[in-house]
Amino acid sequence: MWLDGKQLMATECKHWSSCSRGFVTVGNVEAAALRAWELLQEHLGQDVWTETNKISIPLCPPVDPPWGTDEHAAAKIMRSPRRMLAIWAPISEDGVSFFSRTTTPGDIAGMPVQVRIEVFSVSLYLRHLQGHGITRLPSGLPDIDDTLAAIDAMTIR
Repeated sequence: MWLDGKQLMATECKHWSSCSRGFVTVGNVEAAALRAWELLQEHLGQDVWTETNKISIPLCPPVDPPWGTDEHAAAKIMRSPRRMLAIWAPISEDGVSFFSRTTTPGDIAGMPVQVRIEVFSVSLYLRHLQGHGITRLPSGLPDIDDTLAAIDAMTIR
């Protein structure tokens, strides 16, 4: 996904919920989120591509890049793409935050590196909204710019 022509963001969405893929209905959400974080670290820490750590695979620029022919801009953007792993289940480094950060082995220009990953827990985000009195989500936004602005507002800087 390309955002505003200046930021490259790779996003992988895992449809793991509390009742699927080996997860169970949670009682203590914080404890479940911490356990899930430990499991995620095992998947991300491997030095072979898996369905989870593939978020760190080298990215290719789009065919018609929004930055045009500016090679300096292209090089800068391609060196530091943001990577977000979105997961439905409650999962968090601290058991509470709906955004966490971690790293996983990756490759940039043929060199092994630790790639920074942002992990977004949809479950914890929805619980956060509910805790702030928001019990309904809009059924759709009329304009894609509003959608991208909402995504950008939620992400870690």
